[in-house]
Amino acid sequence: MNWEAIGAVGELVGAAGVIFTLIYLALQIRQNSEDVRSATRQSISTTQTQMGLEAAKDPILRASAARWQGLEIGSDDSEEEFVDNLYVRSNMRMWENQFYQHRAGTFSDEMWFGYVNNMQGAMQQPKFRQWWETNRELYSGAFPQFVDEQVS
Repeated sequence: MNWEAIGAVGELVGAAGVIFTLIYLALQIRQNSEDVRSATRQSISTTQTQMGLEAAKDPILRASAARWQGLEIGSDDSEEEFVDNLYVRSNMRMWENQFYQHRAGTFSDEMWFGYVNNMQGAMQQPKFRQWWETNRELYSGAFPQFVDEQVS
């Protein structure tokens, strides 16, 4: 074998190495992008859940949230309903996040099974069904269909 042939083989091996490296980097970038999207969804869901729970607990925030939604809270019953609504919305944002995290592969099927069982316990209650009928439009994508399946 002459030096030119050895050089050509070396160039071929080097080119293959570059191609494999580029493929590896592309896969790593894709995985990192999915991780960033997942972390973003988690952060948004956590913030919405915390805001709803804080408003449900704090009378000043609760009154402010009611005013922003055009509600007048005058009786104990209306305030109790409003607190219930804030609480359920917070849970729904958490469940919505879990749903999309499972779809993205963050949660295993085994882990998801426990979450679904927890959701079904609440979603099959008559009060939740009534709430869902009037609040379904707050959610988009595949999540409302998933909730519809759990409710029925």
